[in-house]
Amino acid sequence: MSNPLYDLLSNDFKSKEEFTVNDIAMMFKSLAETILKLQSQNTMLKNQNCILNANLSNLTEKVDGLEENLKLLSSQPKESPKPPTTLIKTFASAVASTISAPESQITFMRAASLANSEDARKSNVIIKNIDLSEEAIEKAEFVSKIAKDCGTSTPSVFRIPHPAKGPPIVRLAFKSKEEARTVLTKFNSIKASIQGCLNASPRPDLSKPELEKYRQSWKTVIQKNNEAGQTIYTVRNLEVVKDVYRENHEPRPWAKKHSIPENF
Repeated sequence: MSNPLYDLLSNDFKSKEEFTVNDIAMMFKSLAETILKLQSQNTMLKNQNCILNANLSNLTEKVDGLEENLKLLSSQPKESPKPPTTLIKTFASAVASTISAPESQITFMRAASLANSEDARKSNVIIKNIDLSEEAIEKAEFVSKIAKDCGTSTPSVFRIPHPAKGPPIVRLAFKSKEEARTVLTKFNSIKASIQGCLNASPRPDLSKPELEKYRQSWKTVIQKNNEAGQTIYTVRNLEVVKDVYRENHEPRPWAKKHSIPENF
């Protein structure tokens, strides 16, 4: 009697060998193990599929809730957001925000340059009506004498060109504004001993607007001192003030003047 399983296996594997019961048992055992593995994997896939479905359902609910919130927000009137009360804007950030644009940066740099030039001018003294040749000014012997008599460091000296005919004007650049202030205070008392400076007079190094105010103040001083015939008034910090004398000291004599020179 023929065996259908034998015939099937023989046809598939092109083998005419006869299978033993042992071989068939091993084959069925292996087949059963494979089926069990497939069943286990199928169960695992079903579980994972259930988890994915649950997560997808949860995500769908969240998206639906987000859409509802967006619709609710869009239907409400818009209000300007208020900055947090704990936010403190520092001075540095405030300045940085104002100079972020190129135009602001240029303005800021110009302001910084102007401030630097003003600081530099405070260390300078302008000497007018010096009776010295250009060569003598370049030698700067009178500058060393001024520094020695006033007790300051020796300044750099620069000749200032001016269109008006007359005695030269020089700028003395000191190391500090304190030295410049000392020379402005002492110069008139020592100038007689310095060659070429007998008729010279000092003034601060001023900007054009300051110089205009300075000249206007001196016009007032000249007018008042002409009327008094004494040196009662002077100019300090661009303002007309009374000159200060020690107790029991008479005001200095005043030589009447008609006007101040153009290069004053």
